[in-house]
Amino acid sequence: MELDVVSKLITFVGAIFGIALTISHLLAQKSTGKLKKFDIFKEIKTYLDDSPDKNFSAICVAISCICKRELTLQEVKWFIMTPHAFDYLKAYSDQERYIELSENMDSFRYSGKYQSKIVRNIEHLALVLAYIVLASIGVFIFIYTQSKVETLLMSISGYIFGIIFIMFGIMALIQKGHLTSSKSTVQRKFCSVMANEQD
Repeated sequence: MELDVVSKLITFVGAIFGIALTISHLLAQKSTGKLKKFDIFKEIKTYLDDSPDKNFSAICVAISCICKRELTLQEVKWFIMTPHAFDYLKAYSDQERYIELSENMDSFRYSGKYQSKIVRNIEHLALVLAYIVLASIGVFIFIYTQSKVETLLMSISGYIFGIIFIMFGIMALIQKGHLTSSKSTVQRKFCSVMANEQD
């Protein structure tokens, strides 16, 4: 009886210690990520101050470390020169399908057909339906494979197809998240140094 209590106590203390260690590790990674972003920012700023046209290929490589979207030199300059804009670089990359820089260069705006609220609502609905349908098919394949399939090869195939459908469903849900987040990104206003220079 006492041994059982001691083992539970050790397990509890170990779990608490593990959680604390994990949280500490995640916080350390977050601060390291911010330092890396700052290093990239400084490096790009140096290239821009030196000779932007000549160093554009190096700027693209540096930007690609934190942004999947291909940026023009004008966009790079805007993100570097505009206060707080660099914080939105990842959002600008993730929401590439939906947003672009405004003409005044003081905010983001919806691009192309997504300027229409109706189109955005249809896209929301389509992505939710895609998630529900694809994830449901994946779960159905899993359940069917578990209960009906007896051969090893067919079971493996069933599980693989189930995972593929679920993954496509998750991708649709992630895309819906990007579309939802684009609303707050578009509402953000900046005091653009470049816009002031153009005036």
